[in-house]
Amino acid sequence: MSYFNVYYKNLVGGHLRLSKLRLRPGHIVSFNYTGIKTRKIPRLVFILNANDTRSGSRLVHALNMEHISWISFLKILKRILISDTITIIKRKYEIRGPFDEILDKPLTFYKRMLKPNIGNEDVYRTYKYSDITSVKLWALDYSSMFRQVDENRKLLIHEKDKLVDIMTERKALHEIFDISTGRLKDAKYRELITQRFGSESVFKKSIIEINEMISKNEDFL
Repeated sequence: MSYFNVYYKNLVGGHLRLSKLRLRPGHIVSFNYTGIKTRKIPRLVFILNANDTRSGSRLVHALNMEHISWISFLKILKRILISDTITIIKRKYEIRGPFDEILDKPLTFYKRMLKPNIGNEDVYRTYKYSDITSVKLWALDYSSMFRQVDENRKLLIHEKDKLVDIMTERKALHEIFDISTGRLKDAKYRELITQRFGSESVFKKSIIEINEMISKNEDFL
């Protein structure tokens, strides 16, 4: 059974072109593979790891979302969900879900942590990095994973967001405060935030102000 249309309907914010050099765990992407394209979005996958070079040919490890029910996918994600405000903001600007770091051993993680929630369907995939082309980055509305009273719901990418605007916000954050998510580890990012802002609440307030500035199309440069 294919759940592709379920995920397609839950995509929010449009999409961004992405260099495959920038694939990160937690990204939801589509891409062409070995030149085969069967539909407008040929596949949707959830990246687990994009740095496996053990085979001599770099591999990307991912979950094929088409064969995972939405309910099962949410169960999987809740096992790696985070609630830390600074990290959630970092994930938003990386266009990733609010999840913990994933993974040096993705197959082991899949078998132990994810497979019991999926059932008999095998959704684990590996792709040769060299055969991946035309990568597009997508986002889902993960707000349903947080309680209504949880303020972190407001920090997530949601249906009213546009991914291009989020990239503009990220650029503003970098140019105003000299902070960029880049490939910084979460701990280093938190350290920089603390140095620049002094507290999580001040950082969150600054993010809100930047968002408002972008929405009003003000000149922030």
